[in-house]
Amino acid sequence: MIAVMDEATSALPLDMEHIVYSECKQLEITTISVGHRASLRKYHTKLLTLHTNGSWTFEDIHEDPV
Repeated sequence: MIAVMDEATSALPLDMEHIVYSECKQLEITTISVGHRASLRKYHTKLLTLHTNGSWTFEDIHEDPV
């Protein structure tokens, strides 16, 4: 199962954000997140950045995922 989450936790406190992503992991739901919070990085292994000039970068996130 895959969940695409667009700013899904932007209005939540960080502890609730953690619960949302932890539950997804426990339920083996792959998450694709669109967001601006730096805290989202710890829940993912890859980062796609879209640049204003139309280019993009795709890179590994070197933090331990939750």
